[in-house]
Amino acid sequence: MAGPWEKYAAPEAPAGPWQKYAAPSAEPSAGDEIGDVVAPYAKDVAKQIGSGLVTGVEQIAAFPAHVANLAGGLVEKYIPGMAPSPEQAAERAKLQELIKANRGEGIANYLPKPETVPGQFARTAAEFVPGIVASTPAKLAIPRAAGVGATAGLTSEAAGQATAGTELEPYARAGGALIGGAGALRQAERAAAQAAVPTAAEIKAAAGRGYQAARESGVEISPKAAEDMATRLKNSLTESGLDENVAPKTWGILGKLEGAPPDAVMTVQNFQSLRKTLGNAAGSADRSERLAAMSAKHDLDDFLANLPEGATLKGDPKQAAALLREANKNYAAAERALEIDRKLMRAELRSSSANSGMNTGNTIRARMADVLLSPKLMRGYTAQELAAMEKIVRGTTTENLLRRIGKFGGGGGGLGQLAATSAGGGLAYALDDPKYLALPFAGMGALGAANRMTAAQAARLNAMIRARAPLAQRTAIPEARSTSLLGLLSPQGESDFPLPPPQR
Repeated sequence: MAGPWEKYAAPEAPAGPWQKYAAPSAEPSAGDEIGDVVAPYAKDVAKQIGSGLVTGVEQIAAFPAHVANLAGGLVEKYIPGMAPSPEQAAERAKLQELIKANRGEGIANYLPKPETVPGQFARTAAEFVPGIVASTPAKLAIPRAAGVGATAGLTSEAAGQATAGTELEPYARAGGALIGGAGALRQAERAAAQAAVPTAAEIKAAAGRGYQAARESGVEISPKAAEDMATRLKNSLTESGLDENVAPKTWGILGKLEGAPPDAVMTVQNFQSLRKTLGNAAGSADRSERLAAMSAKHDLDDFLANLPEGATLKGDPKQAAALLREANKNYAAAERALEIDRKLMRAELRSSSANSGMNTGNTIRARMADVLLSPKLMRGYTAQELAAMEKIVRGTTTENLLRRIGKFGGGGGGLGQLAATSAGGGLAYALDDPKYLALPFAGMGALGAANRMTAAQAARLNAMIRARAPLAQRTAIPEARSTSLLGLLSPQGESDFPLPPPQR
């Protein structure tokens, strides 16, 4: 019944793209509408995943025949004189129809057909999984091999959908599977190799065991041999212009080896203590002192393995030297990897405190740049590791593009995000199109993807450093060499962290 309050009633929502954002009526609810739309797709995808796995198993035996059939078709189509005569083509078509009539589609006859486009993609992706898993060596974990198969199926179906109904469709599907699957296989190989490298903690523990084994070797060196060693090291420093006036700390350390009592002996523990003391002196701010300590430390590493006859009172110095050399390499690799971890942790904390973590990539780049700009911080890293750091700092083409898109879209937060939100709202209102409201969300997505790419590069750098440890060189690193065509096409060049041959 109309009354005086009627004029205050809410007006009807205007027609246009904004109408769907008007307050919904009581029945049905928006949640019910969304559920009704999504449910058929979800059910179809679930059914087709199971069906695809079943048909994929059946197709394993037929895979070589399919490849031969495609190859034969390409030969007949593009090589002059190889095409069959019209009579031969008609006879072949009749034979294929007869086979199909008798056999049908095999086990697929008894399985549900895809009813939606997502269901068709799910079916094709699942069909590729059994064949890829079966043809990939066991060193590549089944989940990763399944991921390769699913990727090959998705790219195959995408290519097939793009060329549906044309004579190119079968070749497009095969090419899509090969290209997408080869890329996925390469990524799976990289991930498997990276995951197989021992952690920094494991490498450091191996270093500790090596030092302990060297100490327990029972090697004892005569005081005369230790004194002769100190004299040789001092003579070498003098020849290099690093005498006691230029590097007094290093000379004082070496002087402790002189004047030992006749009944004294030098053990591996004493040897290691001397090496650590020289290592501390090598961190001196004085350049001459630093050079002298590093030179003496380097010569000291060769001393134990090259002791003259009669210098050893007990034990095998060569064996102890080998244990110490391996332990030193393990320790150095672990410390370098832990340092990268610390830099990444500091980068994440600073980015989170300043900008909700959306600037993590730039902060990681800055930390890597700090190393490259400091000769002191660069010390101990290999040329390949430094090159990987430079790659992180410069960024890849895709990463830099995503970063620019993210910044433009306000993905970095702050005033940029406020401006992008305002711009998106203004465009949506002016053009009467609500899709522009998603501008800041697109910016956040692009910048987040760029940050993840930078973090992934840093993780590969960490794995590269750990991979040079002797412990990692003795670890069985997976080498996925698939017997399928995907394995043949997957790039087999240098990996991101190539390992030296295992030590025997």
